[in-house]
Amino acid sequence: MEFIYSRLDNCILLDKLKNDEISKTLAYMLDFKEHNNLVVVPKPHCIEISNAEICIAVVFYVGFEKEEYEALKTKNNFHIVVFESVMLSMCEFENLPLKFIDYTALFFMSLARTEDKKIQEFLTLKDLRGNNTVYHLGK
Repeated sequence: MEFIYSRLDNCILLDKLKNDEISKTLAYMLDFKEHNNLVVVPKPHCIEISNAEICIAVVFYVGFEKEEYEALKTKNNFHIVVFESVMLSMCEFENLPLKFIDYTALFFMSLARTEDKKIQEFLTLKDLRGNNTVYHLGK
């Protein structure tokens, strides 16, 4: 894991977005198209995920709107994502087209889209009912 940001959460986020499955899922959540060969690049105020078809900036620091936004808005199919809902109400970002995505939504969407057989096997556990103890207690 790279420790290039002052907050550990952002370093962990960078590490997780480098996972192909997670970055592809994030891109899919934004425009409902499959994207391959996504490159994850840490920037001072955001993490950029892009290829020739899409460009995503996951913003977490004020300053993005001054330094990195101008370069980003010239790209095709660009999206600005925040994972913290408070950023939607910050005056620094009031004129930017921010899209809020919940970490839990990304987590479950990544699980649902995975092709990893082991994870798919674990996901089938949620459909088991066992001996229906809770069901019978309700009667």
